[in-house]
Amino acid sequence: MLLTNLDANAYKLVNGKVRIGLSQLDATKPSLDNSATWVVSSWNSTQDLVDALTATDMIPCFSDTTAFSIFRNQPVVDGGFANGFEDLCPGGNTANCIKVASWVTGPLADQTCDHNVCGASCASVDRPASSKVYQLYDNPADRSSWAINAVNKCQGTNTIVPMGAFIPQNSTLPDIYPGKYNNLPMWKGKQVIACQWQQWAMQPPVTSDAELAEFFQLTFDQGRRDALSWCDEQGMTLAF
Repeated sequence: MLLTNLDANAYKLVNGKVRIGLSQLDATKPSLDNSATWVVSSWNSTQDLVDALTATDMIPCFSDTTAFSIFRNQPVVDGGFANGFEDLCPGGNTANCIKVASWVTGPLADQTCDHNVCGASCASVDRPASSKVYQLYDNPADRSSWAINAVNKCQGTNTIVPMGAFIPQNSTLPDIYPGKYNNLPMWKGKQVIACQWQQWAMQPPVTSDAELAEFFQLTFDQGRRDALSWCDEQGMTLAF
């Protein structure tokens, strides 16, 4: 379903039932580092909900011209860069919370890494609790004064400001994530490996709008297969 087709009261159906992790950025600094943990579980309107979902699904330089998106007039990136699952589950109760990740996490990320292909480490690195920022930044309302705008612009086609080698938490493995139930997909006749999947989440390997649409479908199909496999393991039937 397209987000633009959501019912005006859709937000009321998910209030208190869905938690979305965002990472708020310090707009007074040009860096994307030291983001603040921001877990949202209630919304003021369906547009407010759409803005949060758009922020978590944004692909820099394809969805927008910056390496971040805007939610409630705040610069944010997807919460995977800062939020541990204990923050996303009510009361930190990870046992009774379905945890889903779009990244390859845990030992699997290391085992399928090929440094010759990606030229970087694939290690799943935890962000220490001591380094997390829980107090949201008091960013100026006037975006023209944001230092982050001056640096994090796309520099050209398919080019973004790098986010570094950080990969989301693995202290609590998600219930559903790429590679757990199904192999990563094929792309242009070659098997995708973990480090490519991580990199392509920020910069898809495409050169045209047609390829971008194909890549979006590829990632959607991967998630669908993984979700159905998880349901099958639980003895559940899910059709979508």
